Amino acid sequence: MAAASEFPTELATRPLGLIALMGLDINQKPLHKAIWESFSVNRHPDRVPLSFKLLPIDHEFAKAKSKRSTYEWYLPKGILKTKWMHKHLNLTPAVVVMFYELDWDDTQWRDKQTECASKLEKNQVQ
Repeated sequence: MAAASEFPTELATRPLGLIALMGLDINQKPLHKAIWESFSVNRHPDRVPLSFKLLPIDHEFAKAKSKRSTYEWYLPKGILKTKWMHKHLNLTPAVVVMFYELDWDDTQWRDKQTECASKLEKNQVQ
């Protein structure tokens, strides 16, 4: 039996769902900082344990690899792929929340709405 120190850290700690927050400028806008802190600071034990990550609005996620057409000749090399746990616990979020400032009275409401939709499409995680 292997010692606990030989296991990767992903297997030695409790896994937490990764939630990415995008579009918050916590250094320039106090309201954005308050929103970030409401998610990430002082989480009570009675709440679901989650991991939050702040990402820039222009962050691009890794594209999904194309699926194999057949697994007939595929020989698995183990139960989990190398770095699979790290990828899904630290890099690929389960949920992405994108914040985008819109002013209801803006004369260019439709243009900004279209811009927001295009950013969502561009950053779509697969």
